[in-house]
Amino acid sequence: MFGYSCMLKGGVNWDIINSFMVEAMNIVRERVEELGHRSKLYIYTLKAIAEGRDRWKEIKMTVEAWIMRPLHNPQITRILNNLVKMGIIDRFGERYTISDPIMRSYLRSMAL
Repeated sequence: MFGYSCMLKGGVNWDIINSFMVEAMNIVRERVEELGHRSKLYIYTLKAIAEGRDRWKEIKMTVEAWIMRPLHNPQITRILNNLVKMGIIDRFGERYTISDPIMRSYLRSMAL
């Protein structure tokens, strides 16, 4: 779609780039909202990873601080495993990262 738009307009320009970024951010917002309907813990977990808490313990402690209650270890493990299965995050050894840079940017700027 991006390449086709550039071809029609005779090349890349900032209007095309901006319109695709707006569209991409809207898609990401909708996806994050869908996850929030499953459980707000998905959003808190993704936000923690987007802010650089990329290890299991750091993620768990950050989410617990935000929700002001303890989580059982299997809860956070289940959420992380589900996010990996959905392709939203990747796991590299002990570290987690958000797969999509646009989603990562959106989550960094999102207020809880």
